[in-house]
Amino acid sequence: MIKNTSARRDELGSIVKRLREEKGSSLRMLAKESNISASYLGKIELGQRKDPSVFILQDIAKALDVKMDFLLSGSHPTFEQLVHSCDFTIGDSEFINKEGKELLLQLVMAILNKDWNNDSIFEIHKFIIELKEKLCIRSQ
Repeated sequence: MIKNTSARRDELGSIVKRLREEKGSSLRMLAKESNISASYLGKIELGQRKDPSVFILQDIAKALDVKMDFLLSGSHPTFEQLVHSCDFTIGDSEFINKEGKELLLQLVMAILNKDWNNDSIFEIHKFIIELKEKLCIRSQ
C-alpha cells in the first residue's frame, strides 16, 4: 500500500533522480522519453509534486526502464519474483511455464543451499535432468 506522506514523496523523488542520473539522463532527456514536462519531473525529484498519478508513474518507470514497483520502493524484486513475473526461454525451449519456473527456482535454491558433497551434487543433477526434460533441452 502506498502511503500519502511527504516522506514517501521525497523518497520517490530521490529514487527518480538517482535512476535518472545512473542512466546518464538530464531532466530534459527524461522529460522527452516520458512525455512529461521537465519542470514537473523536477518537482517530483524535489518532493514538491504531491502524489503523481499512476499514469505519470508508469511513464516515468518506462522511461527509466524499471518496473513501477521498483520506482515506488527503490528495491529490486527478489529472484523468485523476477522469475515468476517475466516470460523467458532457456536454450531453444518455448517460453517457460509456471511448472518450469518452479523447477528452475528449485534448481537455483538447491545450488545455493547445498554444502556440495556427493549427495547434494546428485540431487542437483536430478533437478537439472528434470528441468531439461520438462523444457525438452538436449545435451550437446
